[in-house]
Amino acid sequence: MKRLHFLSVAACLALVTSGCGGGAVSQSVAGGGAGSEKTAYLTKTCTDYQPTVGVTDDTIKIGYSGALGGPFATVGVGLWGMLGYFDMVNAEGGIAGADGKKRKVEVVYKDDQYQVATTKANVQKLVDDDKVFALLGIVGSSANQAIRPIVNNGCVPDLFATAGAPELGDPGYPWAMNGPVSVYSGEGLTYANYLKKHSPNATVAIMSQHDDYGKAEVGSFKDGIDGSQVKIAKEVTFETTDADLSGQVTTLAATKADVIIVIALGAQMLQAINLVSGHTEWKPQIIAAPISVAQLSQLNPGAGDGLLTGSSINVDDPALASDPKVALFRKWVQPQFDKNNVKLPVSAGVGGWNMAALFAQSVTNAAAVTRADVMDAAHNLKPDLSKIIFVEGLTLETTPDDPYLVEGMVIGKWDAKAKTLSTVDTIDLNGQVKFKSYK
Repeated sequence: MKRLHFLSVAACLALVTSGCGGGAVSQSVAGGGAGSEKTAYLTKTCTDYQPTVGVTDDTIKIGYSGALGGPFATVGVGLWGMLGYFDMVNAEGGIAGADGKKRKVEVVYKDDQYQVATTKANVQKLVDDDKVFALLGIVGSSANQAIRPIVNNGCVPDLFATAGAPELGDPGYPWAMNGPVSVYSGEGLTYANYLKKHSPNATVAIMSQHDDYGKAEVGSFKDGIDGSQVKIAKEVTFETTDADLSGQVTTLAATKADVIIVIALGAQMLQAINLVSGHTEWKPQIIAAPISVAQLSQLNPGAGDGLLTGSSINVDDPALASDPKVALFRKWVQPQFDKNNVKLPVSAGVGGWNMAALFAQSVTNAAAVTRADVMDAAHNLKPDLSKIIFVEGLTLETTPDDPYLVEGMVIGKWDAKAKTLSTVDTIDLNGQVKFKSYK
């Protein structure tokens, strides 16, 4: 475990392992219903509501758990973007609250190697021992579902998770919330809406991870095409441990489907796209679950040309160097990447930067700097788009009845030669993605 203290500009750059001294925390208020009438929908879940744990007059402490080492280290790299944003905020004096005070952010972070049991143990320690005010950007859909009893019973905000599981919108667990990523069920509905609009008679082959991620995307896609002329020719799944996906591609190629939807992550996504692109007798339109330009650039030469995926701002693009938001991001995040020896493009930190910006806005918008009020502010959020790096075209907002921040997708078409994504359509499903579990 490493702990970062942001108590001065100089301290922003120092890694220390000792505890944070000074500042009292509130006394426990036992039982549900301890919040205001406005936040009663939140505090009714509490068994031990401690509204201002982790908050002093000049600091606010948050916790993070993600893979910082091992084979899945790339999924935790958003932490460095988060820390870069808080470096900037702390250099400006901290986050302003409704009480007129500015509080610098202290982040306690732990490595979980992308193991659910470790995440759960880490979060228990963050809440019980480190006394964090809130959790931010916790990595993994399964991990966030595993910690829901902890955050729900203790009324600890689990904000802007690095996860797209629709279960994080379950009204029975109001203390967990997806981050600035499209919810999986929204992605499936987006694919369905795109095909109904552009290829209404398409036959579709589907290749998906055999887990909650794949189930949510496939299930919502089926919901979306129900009653249309879009038909599924065949579905195949794979395990995240499978080293060779050629068998699945061969099976789908036999269908001669017009479209293949690939729902995969990391190296498996790249392998699937390479295999489909290299097939000599089958040239379907590839629709890939959201994948970054940095990852697409690792495809075999010419592979994936013309594929469709979620578009995003590529802060590594030299053409954007003069963009004020991109320049600010690079100024504060690149030092974190350098200091922590991160060997990925700095664009990998965008998600963490956005999560930190959304957290800061939630604290500023809250009626008071308490757990329930900040969580309520997150549930009534219309983000200041000048503070986050996000492709234009989608309505970003949350309400207590619709906690999904991102619903829909700006769809980009990949140019393998130029290594760019150009926007071909924007499908905004704001308010249309309802909670449904596809387990």
